[in-house]
Amino acid sequence: MLILMNLNSSREQIEKVKEKIIQNQCTPHEIPGSSKLAIGITGPTNRLNTEDFIRLDSVDDVVRVSKPYKLVSREMKKENTIISIGNQHIGSAELVLIAGPCSVESRDQIFEIAGQLKELGIKFLRAGAYKPRTSPYSFQGLKEKGLQYLQEVKKSLICS
Repeated sequence: MLILMNLNSSREQIEKVKEKIIQNQCTPHEIPGSSKLAIGITGPTNRLNTEDFIRLDSVDDVVRVSKPYKLVSREMKKENTIISIGNQHIGSAELVLIAGPCSVESRDQIFEIAGQLKELGIKFLRAGAYKPRTSPYSFQGLKEKGLQYLQEVKKSLICS
């Protein structure tokens, strides 16, 4: 369920809505937007009556959301989420690729792959240093050594 409120709602009005949600063993999640304040609700929302909320001050609308992943849906937040890392932006109009091996297996391997990715214009490298496995005999990753190699790659490629 999603409660849509006026952006000019007072803190008291917002807290009143949240208290009603909590009283029904659900959890409120405030999501400020550019035109409305949304309060997403997780938990057993079948207990909630939309009429109880629409009557409250500053509530503009109540929407039942039956889709999975409500908190990351466009109903909760219409604007794109932009994550900035240095001068790179993930989530903007530009396509961003993140690539790399499943795990760091050697210093030579990670340097070779990182160099090739840089030549291709790929800005982000991913690779695992710790690889949890069911079998203790399977490759578990290089652990601290793998992290060390990743740090070396970072320093080497950022400076070059």
